[in-house]
Amino acid sequence: MPVNFMRHYYDVYCLLADASVKEFIGTDAYKDHKAKRFRKADEPDLTRNEAFLLSDAETRKAYADAYAKSRALYYREPALFDDILARISRRLPEL
Repeated sequence: MPVNFMRHYYDVYCLLADASVKEFIGTDAYKDHKAKRFRKADEPDLTRNEAFLLSDAETRKAYADAYAKSRALYYREPALFDDILARISRRLPEL
């Protein structure tokens, strides 16, 4: 797994704390952007998208390990991977 891949989870975590992003979520512009960015093969309902759920314990552990190894990519003290997934999962229904 490319090191930069794990950066996406951290970036989403940070964006979900930003007031302007929170205001953008759910707008028509957001829905248009999401429709353009998601590939046809991806599940657009994020409450069912495994990339965000990581329900398989082995996969979740592999991702958590990869995230821990990529600490140099993050500014400040990086959040724990479980905290990242928790914030994302709380917002999935509106994403």
